[in-house]
Amino acid sequence: MKARSILTLILTLAFPVLSMAEGFQEVMETPWINDKILMVLIYAVIAVLLIILLILYGALKHMKNYTQGGFAQEEETEENVNKFRGVERFLQLKPLSSDKDTVIEDHNYDGIQELDNPPPPWFMFLFYGTVVFAIVYLMGYTFTGSWPNQEEEYIAEIEQAEAAQQEFLADQEASIDENSVVASTEEADISAGSAIYISKCQVCHLEGGKGMTGPNLTDDYWINGGTDSEIFKVIKYGVLEKGMISWQDQLTPKMMQDVLSYIKSMEYIGPENGGLAPQGELFESTAQVSDDTEADEATDSDEEGSADDVTNEAAASE
Repeated sequence: MKARSILTLILTLAFPVLSMAEGFQEVMETPWINDKILMVLIYAVIAVLLIILLILYGALKHMKNYTQGGFAQEEETEENVNKFRGVERFLQLKPLSSDKDTVIEDHNYDGIQELDNPPPPWFMFLFYGTVVFAIVYLMGYTFTGSWPNQEEEYIAEIEQAEAAQQEFLADQEASIDENSVVASTEEADISAGSAIYISKCQVCHLEGGKGMTGPNLTDDYWINGGTDSEIFKVIKYGVLEKGMISWQDQLTPKMMQDVLSYIKSMEYIGPENGGLAPQGELFESTAQVSDDTEADEATDSDEEGSADDVTNEAAASE
């Protein structure tokens, strides 16, 4: 049971220190502190805590024996006396009979006398340790600037997050090609595509995509296909024999996808409103074909219903 209690205390002290190792590494990013030195410091702190724990355990054990008179039953050999004196000095243990030597005069209240006992060494060790820690902390964060303050940590984390975001977007953008591209319906993407269209494409396709040198982009007729993939390929690789240049060296895959999204969002401009006459073949998307099929089926069903009604009326009249 005692061994289990000691193990529990050790783990309780060790695990928080180990879990804070990554946080220490971020805070203590100075030129003279590397990962190896940091880990040595952490393990040194753990070792000191374990030593203190063992000393306290031994001291408490000796204190228990002392208060219960256990030492009186042992043979007072020089070895036992010296062994106990070390613990006694560390904990400032004294026999109750010695209290009369430390009584403070004129400090007797309700029969309670105050004793002039100095703090034990273990308490002073912790106290001076906190003083040293405070000095190091103050020098590192306030005077020398060796370690980042809260504002600097915040800025560094923001920059790290922005870098991670850019890396993520770059990975996402690299995956956009003619095999995976899909036109976006997001307003931000369409707006970005509109800006690119105005600066790059409007000179040939005119405002709104009604067409001039280039074909009308607002109708359902397409020369090279009207799927997202086919339109993206035309933007990316161009159609040199028709005067359409390749934009893959000037626009990123995401920018070309934004242009595609803008084209897909254009409103129809017919010849009566200045739009170029249709060119190419009529393209119907899967959704349009499905809608037309459903409409045809609904019309056929209505016609069949009307025919049945006429037949029933004729039979009733007979």
